[in-house]
Amino acid sequence: SSDPHGDKLVAEMNSDGVDITVILRVDYGLIVPGGENDSRVTIEEQHRATALAVQKHKGRLIWGMGADPRRPNITRHIDLCVKDLGAQLIKLYPPGGFYPNDRIVYPIYEKAVEYQIPVNFHSMPVRVSPMRSKYSHPLHLEDVAIDFPELKILATHAGGPYWWQDMLAIAEGKENIYMDVAGWQTVLKRNPIECYRAIREMISRVGSERVMWATDWPGNAAIPQASWLKAFREIPDEIKESGIEFSEAEVQALLGESAAKFLSLSAA
Repeated sequence: SSDPHGDKLVAEMNSDGVDITVILRVDYGLIVPGGENDSRVTIEEQHRATALAVQKHKGRLIWGMGADPRRPNITRHIDLCVKDLGAQLIKLYPPGGFYPNDRIVYPIYEKAVEYQIPVNFHSMPVRVSPMRSKYSHPLHLEDVAIDFPELKILATHAGGPYWWQDMLAIAEGKENIYMDVAGWQTVLKRNPIECYRAIREMISRVGSERVMWATDWPGNAAIPQASWLKAFREIPDEIKESGIEFSEAEVQALLGESAAKFLSLSAA
């Protein structure tokens, strides 16, 4: 990594006006053919390195471990990451080859409930092979939400610009499903009114406490991170004139209050 200790990241946060960043590790080792054998850094070493960076910048960085349900002894690895290394959530990447409602994943949910930490899912189409979009459709989160009512589920990307209405249809009746708008920068750049209107509908239908601002940073560079933040701190007049409005309380919830509660941060 070009920033192994997180120093550049925190400097960027200071510049952009971001208080806390959640670092999510994705376990790619069993996704890419030969990936685990070719990798010079094991998933445990990746997690230990991330934990050290987070510890160095305590209060500014928190992290989530990557878990692949097909990995041997995955529950023991969760124990290590949560109890010893301080992981505060679990990141699952279904496009790597498993459905969220496959029973092979359920031991991970049981661990998350045991530790009272959320599980984060990728929830929109993917374009990169060998990933497969069919595994990440929001419909597959419904069984998880029903079978684990105590589990906090975060659908990253909120279904994205293609599946967000499907995501809302599932989340509306499942109060343990939350959404974030990571990656929606591309929509803002292409069609601002479409972006704001979709997020307005998300908040109206599930409540501001279940919709969170997020970046997918640095993976989504459609617009600078500071501009993505400003887009909600200073909503343009043309958006308001089009009839799309957000209350100050909704903006504050979107930009951090809801995430703080979701992650059980002391500032909540």
